[in-house]
Amino acid sequence: MFAGLDVVHTHPARRWTALVSFTLQAALVGTALVLPLLKPASLPEAFARRPIFRPISAGVERPHEIQNTTSHIGPSQAPLFPIVVRTGPPLQTQSIGPSDSNVTGPPVIGNIGDSSSAITSLLSPDDVRPLLRPPTPVHHTAPVSVIMEGNLIHKVEPRYPVIAKQVGIQGTVVIKALISRNGTIAHAAAESGQPLLVGAALAAVREWKYKPYYLNGEPVEVETEITVNFVLNR
Repeated sequence: MFAGLDVVHTHPARRWTALVSFTLQAALVGTALVLPLLKPASLPEAFARRPIFRPISAGVERPHEIQNTTSHIGPSQAPLFPIVVRTGPPLQTQSIGPSDSNVTGPPVIGNIGDSSSAITSLLSPDDVRPLLRPPTPVHHTAPVSVIMEGNLIHKVEPRYPVIAKQVGIQGTVVIKALISRNGTIAHAAAESGQPLLVGAALAAVREWKYKPYYLNGEPVEVETEITVNFVLNR
């Protein structure tokens, strides 16, 4: 009974109508897209006449207009200080000549006594300080160079070095010595002589003792020159 319902009959006229309609719509859409590319539209005249930007001319300065402005002080800006106007007879002025000048000098304050005591009274006790005298410089007396052979009270003979004897060296050693205030040798140094003889000469001279040398009643240091002779006994 329902066997005929499974068969669908299509009409060829409807298929052709749909195909033609789709083709026309596609042609219209394509024409609408292609026409702007073939003939671009121009701007309206209103936009074409008006420039988009204004050119800037370099190096041209417009003169500045100087306007004279006057400042008006209103009631709120009036000065706050009151103005006093004196009314009355004018002031009388009198010129004083040489004969009329009885002008005395400034008032003299009574005698304040001694100036030093007055100054001291003006100063506070903390400001008054005793004057300190500078310390007396100590003068160091330079050593006096004197020949002290006559003041020698203790003399030690130098020992002849054994090596110098064996070699046969003899000669003179000159020593510069500093005698202290008590007469002892404070410093001794050889100035000339054989090296083998210098040590023995210095060792002997350092034990010598002199009488103190007095200058103006006070003992002073003395520089002297000592000569030590080394002679071989043959």
